[in-house]
Amino acid sequence: RAFPTQSYNLVNDAIAYAADPSVKVVVVGAAWTKYFGPESTYCIKDQRSGSCLFLNASSGAHAAFVSLETMLSQLNAMGKRVYLLLNIPFGEAMDPKGMVNRSIHSGYAFFDIHKRELNDADILKYKFIDEGLTEAAEKTNTTVIDPKKYLCSNGKCPSTTEHGDPIYKDAMHLRPTFVRNHINFLDQIMLSVS
Repeated sequence: RAFPTQSYNLVNDAIAYAADPSVKVVVVGAAWTKYFGPESTYCIKDQRSGSCLFLNASSGAHAAFVSLETMLSQLNAMGKRVYLLLNIPFGEAMDPKGMVNRSIHSGYAFFDIHKRELNDADILKYKFIDEGLTEAAEKTNTTVIDPKKYLCSNGKCPSTTEHGDPIYKDAMHLRPTFVRNHINFLDQIMLSVS
């Protein structure tokens, strides 16, 4: 439950809402690298000392994963079907703004499109986050959904479709039209609700 003070009640409110018997499925997701990445300013209170453990340090990350595990256990104990959604691949290579070079030479406009991609090295930088999340999920009978399994193949995550259409609207967010037309990794959740 690593949230800044002003949003701390969000987690408690979400759990209270999930306790409603009409709620059958709960999906837990976040921009996990914002919490655990090197530039994170999020912390979790150490139960013994009361000090703030930053999530971008191993002690804070461990405490946050344990707290997540507790929350997932609580949701499962309520009889909910629980899914944990990992991060999509992200990075500057995915931003469409960096794909187009334009110049005017001799009065003619020239466009050059560079298809870019992320590779395993880009993804492995945040592997420890996926591992911590996955471990918490496995201990609590929570289903993990990893978008990278659907958006990447052969160690590469493309920034465009096979037809050259951008997949992302910026470095971190998928285009809504791409999601509508191509994303099916959330289908198992939708099928479990019906």
